[in-house]
Amino acid sequence: MNQRGETSRFSWLEISTREVKVAPGQAQREAGQHLTEAEKNYYEGFYEQALRSYARALQYDRGLVAAWAGQVKCLLAMEELEEAETWVNNALSFHPKAADLLALKAVVMAEQGQLEKALAYSDESFNYESHSGYPWLARVDVLLWLRREKTARLCLERVVNEACQDWQLLMETGRLYLKHNRASQAVYFLNKAVVLHPESAYLWYLLARGYQKLHLRSRAKFCCQEALKIRPSFPEAQEMLNELQVRPCFVAGACLGSEQAPEVAILRNWRDKYLLRSGWGRAVVMIYNQIGPHLAWLVSKQACLQRTGRNIVIWWARQVHKKNFLSGRDDDG
Repeated sequence: MNQRGETSRFSWLEISTREVKVAPGQAQREAGQHLTEAEKNYYEGFYEQALRSYARALQYDRGLVAAWAGQVKCLLAMEELEEAETWVNNALSFHPKAADLLALKAVVMAEQGQLEKALAYSDESFNYESHSGYPWLARVDVLLWLRREKTARLCLERVVNEACQDWQLLMETGRLYLKHNRASQAVYFLNKAVVLHPESAYLWYLLARGYQKLHLRSRAKFCCQEALKIRPSFPEAQEMLNELQVRPCFVAGACLGSEQAPEVAILRNWRDKYLLRSGWGRAVVMIYNQIGPHLAWLVSKQACLQRTGRNIVIWWARQVHKKNFLSGRDDDG
């Protein structure tokens, strides 16, 4: 049940985390095997499978703080914020002095906009020992919500330095910056991670997302292709690759936040079926293709430009649609 008394899609977690009584040696082996499987799934982006394996590990060993923390991380990655809060509270009822769990509570509070509480939980997490370095990543997360970029960077240097060889830590750092729309920083860390662990399809996909946000389409396309080589059945990577193979509307896509927006489709169709049929139109498109990525990058960095551009793109698309309608043609005509 969730906080409103409704049945949750994760109600099975309450059942699967009930303790199983077996011999101590067997319990340790079973817990270790399930924890290993959970970690593998988590770092490949299979969050629901990882969640189930973390829960199975806890059936055999309630003392596994890493499994409790893993559950909350999965729920956060799945954007199940209410469930994440429920389960971090459950975890803290068993382990009130676990640094990683206090750090996760800070992240949950920050996601909810309770930044003062988030900072307090983050402070508390440093009163206890952690072998994972996660409290520092959580601190960076909270500081980014507070827009304290410089302090966040200093905290990050405590766990991730130039010589860092931990691809999982680098990947988590990249994911964190992606979440906060810091694509340049995300790409920096994800590139380092993929050099250390090129066998991860999910890592290539995350890197593709970073390049896509930077409007570096050819690099994003290459990363999607690498991900699909490793994991041919990867719907998210295939969807992104399909999107990248469509001739782009750089600025319109940046203004609206997605090249799949209906207004972008209208303008793309207008370009392909009107502008490209004349010499002057082809010249305009050629110039646009040269400067469009730079304009798109600028728009994505400035919220005021994005808002203004969004209004202009929507107005423009309506005019194009209206013109097509009045002339007796639809957008595909």
